[in-house]
Amino acid sequence: MTKISDLLGWHLSQSTFKSNAANLINPNTKKVLNQNIFELHKIASVLPKGSVIPKVHLLEDVYQKFIDNKDLEIDILQTLFTKKEVRLLVWSLDYNEKESIINKGFLNEALQLIEQNWKESYIVPLWLVVVKNWSKWKESKTEFKQISNFFQSRLKEYSRSRKDVLALQKNNTFWIHLEAHKEIINKYSRTSLDERIKYLKLPKAILNTDYYYMSFIYSLNSIKSSEVKEDFVLNCLDTISKSNNRTFKLIALSSLVTSFKFKKYLKNIQRSCFQIIGDPLIKRHWVSASLSSRDSELVGKAQ
Repeated sequence: MTKISDLLGWHLSQSTFKSNAANLINPNTKKVLNQNIFELHKIASVLPKGSVIPKVHLLEDVYQKFIDNKDLEIDILQTLFTKKEVRLLVWSLDYNEKESIINKGFLNEALQLIEQNWKESYIVPLWLVVVKNWSKWKESKTEFKQISNFFQSRLKEYSRSRKDVLALQKNNTFWIHLEAHKEIINKYSRTSLDERIKYLKLPKAILNTDYYYMSFIYSLNSIKSSEVKEDFVLNCLDTISKSNNRTFKLIALSSLVTSFKFKKYLKNIQRSCFQIIGDPLIKRHWVSASLSSRDSELVGKAQ
């Protein structure tokens, strides 16, 4: 009897399926997704109970459900989403990078849905969306205004006793506009960024966000030469070495290498560059697709 596979002309081995499947996703896309997942896990590890980041496949499901139905009237859209799914939607606002809800012009619709099903437990994850994407908001100022106004209004209304939310409420000026990350440095200029975060009792999840990285780099650029001490440099190098964000490492170390302020400690800095980034003679160690043209120039100069 003739086999179905012969009739259809399918003669694929198990190994062929396996090898083809491995190449379905572009390697660069895999790298970005894996990095995002890793960053989410780092943030999850320091979040308080009640603010646990959902599993990635759940975020993907609710993200896709929203994208598929985003053009419906809000009253109809609301009937399609359970309370659990709306909670997941808050975490999904920046899911999928360039194709995310905040980058595709659908944020207003998502915020309407969240508002219709609002819970105070959404405050911290909403804040995380704001600070995680801090460097990207300059290209999405309309979306920043939308999410910032929504977040600030909900934060102002809060009247209960969660310590992390109260800390956000007390220090809300530090994320109210796109240059606010500089204020946390300027206001407490004689302490390290980590010490400030601890003093202000901010959620530790901020340590793995764009907001933190930009504040840290601003602190390197704004510190006066007379204030640069060995402890400051060593603490900076330790912070950079512990980070898993390659772009941040490149910019921060390049800022240290190229600034005259840190010349006295250049040997220590160069040694750390070799250990953290790699040999500057090997170009691939000193590149990142996430660098802006300005930052690429800085990194090239440091290399």
